Amino acid sequence: MWPFKKKQDDDDFPLLTMRDKFDIDMHTVLEIEKESFDYPWNKGEFVDVLRGGGCINIERQQGEVVGYLCFSPARYGAELKSVAVRRSLRRRGIGTKLMTGMKNNVQLGDRIMACVSDRNTTAHVFLRSCGMKAISIREKHYDNGDDAYVFSWRSL
Repeated sequence: MWPFKKKQDDDDFPLLTMRDKFDIDMHTVLEIEKESFDYPWNKGEFVDVLRGGGCINIERQQGEVVGYLCFSPARYGAELKSVAVRRSLRRRGIGTKLMTGMKNNVQLGDRIMACVSDRNTTAHVFLRSCGMKAISIREKHYDNGDDAYVFSWRSL
């Protein structure tokens, strides 16, 4: 079951779906992804999340995409797949705003989970600042042999 409440009039967090501006917005999401991660996702990986019922929340400033948060539905609530902000605009609350929007829309009692490489200490600090807790480690979770920390947050 989809864990998010639908808000008809909520324009604070527009969803990037396979509609009108998909290619333009996806191009920018891919640019941000590439500048943010050592092993960035390609367009096909984002499309797979969307086809599987997931969403990409985007944040705009002056009409330009400056950050995104990608997630998919899960039996426990939602799985955070990726969150990133343009390098030049980091540490200005954009990522926190995206996370807050996601957290405000999960059903009561549901969880948000995320797997993060043990090397991505920036993400560890960010997720902890958003109230998530590391609850386990998955050894050699990634193709390059990196372990993954599993982070969790529960809506109360």
